[in-house]
Amino acid sequence: MVDLDVPRNDTRVPLLHWLATNVTRPVPLSANTTGASLVVPSNNSVPYLQPSPPVGDIPHSYTFILMQQPRNFTLPEQYSDLADNRVGFNITQFAADANLTMGLAATWMTVQNVTETENENATSTSTFPPARPSETGGGDGDGPLGDGGKLEVGGKAFWAGMSTVLLAGVFAVAL
Repeated sequence: MVDLDVPRNDTRVPLLHWLATNVTRPVPLSANTTGASLVVPSNNSVPYLQPSPPVGDIPHSYTFILMQQPRNFTLPEQYSDLADNRVGFNITQFAADANLTMGLAATWMTVQNVTETENENATSTSTFPPARPSETGGGDGDGPLGDGGKLEVGGKAFWAGMSTVLLAGVFAVAL
């Protein structure tokens, strides 16, 4: 799970909220398989961090991506400390480095912090960078995914909002 809208240094950057590897299904996938749950190991590569946009900021987009991982998958060495380096996570580069070439499903949700109110007596006010450009809104081509906003997997465009079913937040699935 990646938050694409984290404010940092007057811009928006992605933040990795959760990475789970070696996710399995208790039954084989077939055309007749419906409703089978995914089994997520408790020792996640990057433990779950709940959505928590700052008060007063725009709604944040959280993207969930389910990818098929190769047999005997291991996290590439350069990502061994991801839990301590979540800010600026580049999903496109990670997928290439980890040999994750087949996207299976994706979805997204937006979250805005409306449960808290800022103190009326506060002397400072928070300012946030503008929202990141949308796919149709132009921009400079350097999107939050690190490649103009598009996720390229296996040479095919993989639109992160293609699924309408909210996944369990898993990132990779073992066969």
